[in-house]
Amino acid sequence: MSIGTTNAGALFNSVKMPEGSAWELVDPDHAWGTKETVDFVAHCLERVGVDLPGASTMYIGHISARRGGHLSPHISHQAGRDIDISYYYLPGQARWYATARASNLDRERTWAFVKTLITDTDVELILMDRAVQRLVREYAIARGEDKAWIDEIFDGTDTLPPLIRHAKGHATHLHVRFYNPLAQETGRRAYDILLRRHVIEPPSYYVRHKVKEGETLLALAKKYRVPTKSIQQANRMKSDLLRASQDYKIPQRGGVKPGPRPIIPARRVPPEHSAS
Repeated sequence: MSIGTTNAGALFNSVKMPEGSAWELVDPDHAWGTKETVDFVAHCLERVGVDLPGASTMYIGHISARRGGHLSPHISHQAGRDIDISYYYLPGQARWYATARASNLDRERTWAFVKTLITDTDVELILMDRAVQRLVREYAIARGEDKAWIDEIFDGTDTLPPLIRHAKGHATHLHVRFYNPLAQETGRRAYDILLRRHVIEPPSYYVRHKVKEGETLLALAKKYRVPTKSIQQANRMKSDLLRASQDYKIPQRGGVKPGPRPIIPARRVPPEHSAS
């Protein structure tokens, strides 16, 4: 069950991403997700392996902790629906957190993986650095993909947001978020009873506070009713000194409940005449 939101959530009955011949788990203790998420990722990687054999190893980073909740250093990754995963690199270039460039990116397999995510799974968004987007987009159009469809997934339309979006820090890996029709709905229905029986804890979440001149850690702790140590841990502080004008994450707990039944949009498949 995926409970709450990706930024303030929990996991129940999570599934661990399995080891695979085509991929490597960077941090196995934090590679837990819903069955839907794990199955989606495995399917896409296996399909690329069948269609385009001989790929370099893919690296899977964080999904979620076993019970979900805050996973440092992320804001999201709390409900088993987010995953950090490497790009495909050319032979001899693959390693975790390598910056993708024209000289090392395996554009054919990276595009095949991204296209499979879009056509075969309930993907909500894909975060990719703008410079890498340009390389992948140019490749997709050059190989005959429908330009209107490519424009839709990269730029969005008047009524639909883009599926592939720029995010700072994502030249080294993709961040993929899935809709989970089963896990989200069962989590929404079971949340109250799981909470009452103390099977799960109220999901934690974070607010941001920009420090003003003269503010102290103690004052911040009193304002948000949270121990000073929790603020220090959330921000990896080595002392109790705050820097003016800097944003700090303030941990909060409770008050987060699943909303209405999630609406999962139709998959944005390409036109029939698009390249296969």
